[in-house]
Amino acid sequence: MVEETVRLAQEIRDEEQRMQALAGILTFADKILDRDYAKRIKEVIGMNKVEQLFFDEGVEMGIAKGIARGRVKGAAEGRAELIGCIRKKLKKGYAVIEIAEVLELEALYVRRIADLIQNEPEDSDVEIAEKLFREESVQQTAG
Repeated sequence: MVEETVRLAQEIRDEEQRMQALAGILTFADKILDRDYAKRIKEVIGMNKVEQLFFDEGVEMGIAKGIARGRVKGAAEGRAELIGCIRKKLKKGYAVIEIAEVLELEALYVRRIADLIQNEPEDSDVEIAEKLFREESVQQTAG
C-alpha cells in the first residue's frame, strides 16, 4: 500500500508538492513501518528519481533531434526553390555549366543536383534538398 502511495506521489507534476509528499511518506515509513519495509520504500523513491532523470534526459534528446530535423526540413524547403529552377532549366535543355553561371553557383553543386534529378525524377524538389542535406552532414562528420 505504501509503495503504491509512493508511485502516486511520483505522478504529482509540481516538483515542490511531489517532494513534500515523498518526504511525508518517507517520514511515515521511518516511524511506523519496520526497517526492512521502510528501506524498500526508500529504494522505490530513489529508483523513481533515477527513472525521472533518464526520462528527462530522453525528452531533452528528443527535443534536440526534433529541432535539428526541423532546421533541416526548413532549409530543405528553402533550397527546394533553387532545385526547382535547376529542374526547369534542365528541361529547357540548358547545360549544367550554363545553369551554374546563370544562377551563380558552383558547377559541381549544380551537377550533383542535376544527377539527383535525373536519377530520381519522381522525387520532389524538397526530397532532393533533404538528400543533399543528409549527404552534406555525412561529409561534415566524416571530414
